[in-house]
Amino acid sequence: SVIIAQMAHHRSQRSLHFQAIHGFLLWANGASRQTIDILQKLSLSVSFDSTLDMVQNIADACIQRARLVARGPHAFCYDNVQISTSIHVEQREDGPAKVQCGTFGILYELRNASRDAMLLVPIMERYRNAKKLDYEEHVRPTKQQQQFVSQQLTVHLIECLYKFSGVFKLPEGESFESKFPHPPRRRMPPDHKTNEFPLRTTMNEEGSIDGNVRSIEHTYYQQLDMDAKLQRRGDINAFTRLDVFQLGFGLFHFIMNFIWALLHVHRSTLAQEGSLAFFFTVLERARLGSEHPDFYTLFAAMMDVLSGLILNAWEIECGYPSLADFAASNPSKEQLESIAQRIL
Repeated sequence: SVIIAQMAHHRSQRSLHFQAIHGFLLWANGASRQTIDILQKLSLSVSFDSTLDMVQNIADACIQRARLVARGPHAFCYDNVQISTSIHVEQREDGPAKVQCGTFGILYELRNASRDAMLLVPIMERYRNAKKLDYEEHVRPTKQQQQFVSQQLTVHLIECLYKFSGVFKLPEGESFESKFPHPPRRRMPPDHKTNEFPLRTTMNEEGSIDGNVRSIEHTYYQQLDMDAKLQRRGDINAFTRLDVFQLGFGLFHFIMNFIWALLHVHRSTLAQEGSLAFFFTVLERARLGSEHPDFYTLFAAMMDVLSGLILNAWEIECGYPSLADFAASNPSKEQLESIAQRIL
């Protein structure tokens, strides 16, 4: 396709299918203006200025599409972003910072969502009359949910055996997912794909309450064109109080807080066998001994510890002297699932 695109460009300078895409690639990977302009002279890219114009036009088109979606039921997700600038920063008052912080948001279309489910009055009524959480009624999973979680964990345990034991191998051309599929709970159509609409990054940090409010107001007032014509500026209403938002579960933040809690409770000392400090030493992760270790390094180390404990459980429960002997016995799918259930 590249050769055909270049032949079309040789026939007409207006045919820029390859040059435009290549220009985007160069710009996105931080190529300098001089590099892009040199490649433009070689008919391998558009000019640097033309690339910036295309970026601006595409950004405007994305915002126009997002405005249409924002008029109906949608999900709004956002997170903080940190953009590193050049290390050669001017040393002067009010000079540019080495790192620019902001908030990046995305709109998602909601599948099969109805406007009746988005009415604010009944939502606020339930919010005001909501009672305190009760463990048995609201938190504890039902028997059906417990069975579903058990099925998912069983697949994860078997996957760990195939992934880390080194002795369990799948037949040629067969994938683990096809042999041990995760049972779907709410199956989506096979061709379904959630439409997403990225928004412009704002320079408001969402790390505080004020930052959250400013980021949301900037997104809906300025980007999505819900300004004073639709919302009276300065008015204290359901939107300015953020009552219109139904909070969603943040899986990343749950994992982050969960592993910090695990570290706080189970770190202990090197002398205590089985403690996290003991496993970190075995894994030669010396940096995790600090008071505030890096999150991603800590997460990877804890997954290694968990995988090792699961393999050890397989070795104990398999009924053979070693996992190699167990693999040589060619256990059936039902046997593996039964042992995984015992491990759980």
